[in-house]
This record gives sequence, C-alpha cells and structure tokens, in this order.
Amino acid sequence: MKKILVITAGLLPIPVSKGGAVEHLIENILDKNEIDTQFNIHLVSTFDQKSLELSQKYKNTHVFFVENSSPFKEISLFWKKCLKVATRKLLSKRSIFIEYPEIIEKSKKMLRQNQYEKVVIINYPELVLPLNNLIDGEKILYLHNDNLNELTVRAKKIYESFDKCISVSRFINQRVSTVNVSNDKLKKFIVYNGKDGVEIKNKNKKNSLREQFNFGKDDFIAVYIGRLIEQKGVMFIIEALEFLPEYFKVLIVGGTFYELNKENHYVRNLKKVAKQFGNRVIFTGYQEASLIPSFLSISDVGIVPTLSDEAFAMSALEIQMAGIPLICTNVGGLPEVRNDKTSIMLDINSGNLAQEIARAEHFLSHKNVRDKMGLAAFQFSKEFSAEKQIQGFIDSVMYE
Repeated sequence: MKKILVITAGLLPIPVSKGGAVEHLIENILDKNEIDTQFNIHLVSTFDQKSLELSQKYKNTHVFFVENSSPFKEISLFWKKCLKVATRKLLSKRSIFIEYPEIIEKSKKMLRQNQYEKVVIINYPELVLPLNNLIDGEKILYLHNDNLNELTVRAKKIYESFDKCISVSRFINQRVSTVNVSNDKLKKFIVYNGKDGVEIKNKNKKNSLREQFNFGKDDFIAVYIGRLIEQKGVMFIIEALEFLPEYFKVLIVGGTFYELNKENHYVRNLKKVAKQFGNRVIFTGYQEASLIPSFLSISDVGIVPTLSDEAFAMSALEIQMAGIPLICTNVGGLPEVRNDKTSIMLDINSGNLAQEIARAEHFLSHKNVRDKMGLAAFQFSKEFSAEKQIQGFIDSVMYE
C-alpha cells in the first residue's frame, strides 16, 4: 500500500461540507480507497467542524486540518485576490499568489516528518514551488482548471517541477502543453470527471416541487445549476425569456460561492432584470449536492451558457445524467462532455446569445424532440461514471 500525500488548495474543506465540484471528486476517491485499498492517504485540508466529524469514517485516509484564525484573514484574502486580478489584467498572466499559506506550512511539516512515495497537488500547481526541495517522491498535479499554461507566472519552473500531470479534459491537457520547455519529461494523462446518477422515481415529490415554485404542469422549465458569477453567462438565460412565450420559465440553482448565499452586485443585477419577467424566474440560492437531482427532475432542459473556458463542466454532465437535453456554449472542455444527439451547442461569438438560447429552447419545447435527445443524453452520460474516473486516477498515479 503506497503512502501518498494529497495537498488541497484550502478553498473548501474535504470531506465535503461546503460544496465544491473538485472537492466532491476527491471525496469519491477517498471513499473508493476504503473499499478497494490502494493507498495510505494523508490529506491536508482547511478546517471545518462538520468535515472533521465526517473524516472519522475513514480508516485509510488521515485528514490533517489547518485553520486560519487570524482576525485579518478576510482582509488578507481580499488583497491577494486584488493582486491576482491586477496581474491578469496588467500583465495578461495568471499569478501565483498563495491564498492559504497555512496549507503550505502544514505540508512542509508533514513532508519533514514522513516519507511519501507520491505527492498529489490538487489544482493549484504553484503550491509545488515552496515544497519542491522537501519532496523525495513522485510529484503529481491533478488539474481541474486552466491553471497551468504559457501565461502562468513562472510556468516553466512549475511545469518542470512535476513528474506527472492528470488533466480532466483534452482542453486542459492542451493548455498545459503550451508551456515551452526544452526537455519535456512530464507524463500527461487525461482522466475525465465522473459521477453516478440518482433517479427520482417519486412522481408526487416531483409534482410537489413544481407546485412549490408555482410552475404549472404545462410550463417549460429551463434550469441553470452553478455559481452566480458573470463568466457563467446566467444573464443570457434570463434575457432569453424576452423572446419566448409566457409558459417558458427559468430555475436558477446556486449562490455566489458554493454554500454562501451572499448577494453581490452581479446577483442583485440578475434579480433586477429577472423582476421584469415576474414569476417566470426562480432563484433557489445554494443547494446541497444531494438536492440537485430533484431540481433536475422537474426541468425540461439544462443550460450551461459559460462565457469563459470551462475545464470540464460537471453541471453539463449532471444535466445529461438526469435524462434531459443540454444547451451549452462551445468553450473550453464543454464540447468533450456532449455530442450532437444529446445537446445543442451554441457559438459564443454568435452575436446575440440570449436569442440563440431562446431559439434552442423553443426547438426543445417539442416533446418528441426533447424526449429523444434526453434519452440519448442519459445513455451518453454513462460513459462518465464515478468508477471510471476513480480507476483512471488510480491507474495514472500508479503508472511507472
């Protein structure tokens, strides 16, 4: 049994207590390792009381929690984020400001006290720099976002520090490959994210949920699931209602940052625009992952109108797993998580995305079209099982 160290970025805790797509995927790996033991895992995570309690179920994983109790934590994070934005806008570079230095300090301590055959860094490649000299084992980057490319500050140094890179899509793998190195020894793997579907069979529960939102039985429901930030293109889903009949409704599931339901300027603007459509737009706020299948079960179509490059888009997969058609944009790794039988893909440069979304919704309002595409979506989604993702991760880590 190989002893490995898994280092998270510190944004959200593991085991999952505050949401997070990446965090759920890592938790799936920990759960699988309890059944089919491959690793003795030491994992560094930010502290949360509920996560601490959940971690007690593991026998093959020891979670080491770190906590930032500084009264200046929020101020420090604010300025670091400002520096990241300034670096991106002024230098067209992705900065490497480490937002949670407590994770680094804890990892250093553990590396000094233990011998690890492999060290896996989750999603934030820059974490390798302050740890490089302490790592004797294989250094593996598990990359879920476009965080290492030719525009990353100190990209070459970071790239050459790793032995392996596991990317969640061809798009991310190709972005990593833009880093220019003379002697490329990095072993690259593509392991698509996966998830197992949950079927909602209770028809009364579905009807009750529709009634809760005042949706009529003949209403056409378009659902968005994800964070409410400008890059996700949520505004275009609302604006599409201007071109659609009254029975077209929108269900928006999500908050500004995972479990947080604080309203910022963008969310207030979304609700201001939605107000002109009356009860045709419903905001649920953040919802636990276990509730997402219920929201999908009452929906006719799922929309992922992302404006920036998505690495994979778990929400696109979840929509198709629910057996409903997908409407999405042609950015990043999204084209890899759908096909023409399961979805309608829109050109982000079409000129009027709201009109394009409305046109796609109107086409899918025909039940025979929607049912055929929904069935194809459900069948296609089986290619992205949790089992396949976990095994792909294990095989990549174990590969010599």
